[in-house]
Amino acid sequence: MAGGNPIRTVEVLPPSASGETRLVLQAIAAIVFGSFFVIGFHASDGGLDGGPRAGDLAPFQIFFRDATPTVQRTMRELQEGVTEAENARSASKRWPTVETLAAQGIPPFTNASDRWRLVQSGLYVTYVGTSAVGPDAPAFLALIQEPELGYVETVMPAAPSDELHHRLSDGTLLHVSFWFHRESVVADDQVIARPFATGWTQVLVGRQRP
Repeated sequence: MAGGNPIRTVEVLPPSASGETRLVLQAIAAIVFGSFFVIGFHASDGGLDGGPRAGDLAPFQIFFRDATPTVQRTMRELQEGVTEAENARSASKRWPTVETLAAQGIPPFTNASDRWRLVQSGLYVTYVGTSAVGPDAPAFLALIQEPELGYVETVMPAAPSDELHHRLSDGTLLHVSFWFHRESVVADDQVIARPFATGWTQVLVGRQRP
């Protein structure tokens, strides 16, 4: 056009496949970095012991320090007993029976006031103790979840101590939790995979008072 600005034709092309892939990877990297930042912030906020604080508790959870002396005593023994069971699991690839643990003199499996049993189903392993003295005494539960076959879960070396994860000597990472029921329950052959749904209370060590 005479005396006017020339008209230019601009061809708009979509980004190349490699360009699109690069943008997607950059977005994923940003999301992952942000997730690690948030996780690291909460972990550092938890203190060196890495335990939960009072405001972090769910309705079905209680701190060890707030449990009754009876629950505290049995829970302490159960935690030690599960540690011995984990050592046996590392050595033999099988969880020891209650009879085996009792024969080795490992409490609480030697306590005459409780009846203990081992129940396994798939990835879930439970040691359940019910009272032998009456229905008003509490019941106890150690719930252990094995990793799926071929699945490897890792915990960062710098992560705070986590009482819900136990690492065996062979590197297997377990999810372990300890529970009690205010009334003695009937132990059957079913694994209690969701204790909170049937009135069980989880006991956590949490952050220790100075």
